[in-house]
Amino acid sequence: MADATSAPNLQAGIRIQDIPDGAMLMGRVGDQDVLVARRGEEIFAVDGLCPHYHAPLSEGLLVGDTVRCPLHHACFSLRTGAALRAPSLDDVACWKVERVADTIIIRDRLKPLEPAATISARRSIVIIGGGAAGV
Repeated sequence: MADATSAPNLQAGIRIQDIPDGAMLMGRVGDQDVLVARRGEEIFAVDGLCPHYHAPLSEGLLVGDTVRCPLHHACFSLRTGAALRAPSLDDVACWKVERVADTIIIRDRLKPLEPAATISARRSIVIIGGGAAGV
């Protein structure tokens, strides 16, 4: 978790220049850890901890518009919060990013998107394995 005394208060705002292109920053909104990532002019904000083992996503890898957990490389979309690769089975929430001049302000969680259909239209399937493979 981000240290509440040193993590930026995202509700108060941070300067865009404080997040270089391709960088991530862990901040706080109330008592929530929130990851802010920048890709060019796009700024993304998602829950800051991996739902699998609660590792800080800011210590992971930023790859395109995804972030990968530093522990087991679960992968999440920065655009939707969707869990794209195991071992995490749960999505992370996205946060609304507001721009005011050269300042980024993050206050509110966005409503989750409807889950995409992930199971094939086939009538029968065989599952071999357990854990994430079994799901």
